[in-house]
Amino acid sequence: MSCSLRASRHRWPVIWAVDPALQRIPPIPTDDVRVWVHHGSDQPGGINMNTFAELLSLQTFRDDRPARRVISALQEDHVGTCVTAYATAQVYDWLAS
Repeated sequence: MSCSLRASRHRWPVIWAVDPALQRIPPIPTDDVRVWVHHGSDQPGGINMNTFAELLSLQTFRDDRPARRVISALQEDHVGTCVTAYATAQVYDWLAS
């Protein structure tokens, strides 16, 4: 299994997390797993997001640069973060690539 997420026995080649509540640092997926995190300013455990982003080598989203590991840090509450994430057309291209 490429990704050591205990919640599933399935291999997840791509992970898209929208405003996760990081009460602790979750298991880190292996290098071949692509990750995009949309994170807002209102979630519990937000103080853990910088550490999580560093551990996963997440790069700040820029429309002009493709990346395998991306973070979109938004200054939105939970609902605003979800609306923005699901309205980001580039995510759907990224998921399909």
